[in-house]
Order: sequence, then structure tokens, then C-alpha cells
Amino acid sequence: KRRIIFQGRRVTLFRDRVLVKGRQRIRDWVHRPKVSAIVVFTDHNKLILVRQYRHGVNQSLWEIPAGTVDGKESPYVCARRECEEETGFKPKKLITLGTFVTAPAGDDETVYLYLAQDLTHVGTKHDLDEEITLKIFSVAQIKQMLKKGIIRDAKSIIGFYRFFETLKV
Repeated sequence: KRRIIFQGRRVTLFRDRVLVKGRQRIRDWVHRPKVSAIVVFTDHNKLILVRQYRHGVNQSLWEIPAGTVDGKESPYVCARRECEEETGFKPKKLITLGTFVTAPAGDDETVYLYLAQDLTHVGTKHDLDEEITLKIFSVAQIKQMLKKGIIRDAKSIIGFYRFFETLKV
């Protein structure tokens, strides 16, 4: 049995009654939309990060660009769109780096990771509610930021891990 406890703009909180080992249990969980996240690698062996305020942690964080998959849009199309909107670069090459789930005990969010290469500058198209700072970093700088805990969000950490494994940089 399932009922909606709360429905917001981007999340829905459900309460499920489930049978576990013959006993009825309550499971609360959050439905979240799919996300596409992009490791943006320039022709000069640099990486582009965005810095945005994140309300949940009350801080601005350096992250790989990412966004919500809209409606029936595919994660691939979302990644192309978000890369262009947030960085101002349109990728000619977009390679999948796989997927991961963020917190499977409490939500169903899936993140689709991509590597964007062969970039053409077209200008940013930030959403009205976004305040984004862009910066280009060397691979060595990114590794130091990861080591020092400056890059803290899971999608960026996992994205860079998969990027380094894929390109052996």
C-alpha cells in the first residue's frame, strides 16, 4: 500500500506499507527526478566546473554541471542541454560514464554521468533562478580539490573517478 505524504516541485515523499519476513513495515522514501551530470573536458586538457549555492548545505559548491531530466527527455539529451546552458559549450562528443543511485535506502534518484569533449563555445543560457560561476581547472588542480575535500558532492566525485579511470589521466 502506498500513499503520498508530501508533493513538492521536485520531490514526492511516499509512505509505503510493505511485508518484510511476514511482518508489516512502514517505509518512507522520496521520489526524485533523474539527473544528468557532465564532466566537461576541453581541448586543452582542462576541466570546467560550476560554482552554485546549494540550499541543503547552505554553501556554494564547485561541481560538475548537472540538471534534471525534463519530462520525456532522455538523459543524453538533458546532458547536451545542461552542458550548453551551464558552461556555454556545446559538446560534439558525449560519452556515457555510467549511472549511479544517490541514496537507495531513502530515494530513487538516478544520476547519468557523461563526458563532454570537442567543445564549441556558444554562450551560457542559465535558468532565471541560477547564479552560476564558471571556472576552468587543470587536471592536477581537480585532483588536489578532490584530495582536500573542496569538491564535496557525490556526482562530481563519482564523475571524476570515472573520468580518471576512462582516460587514465
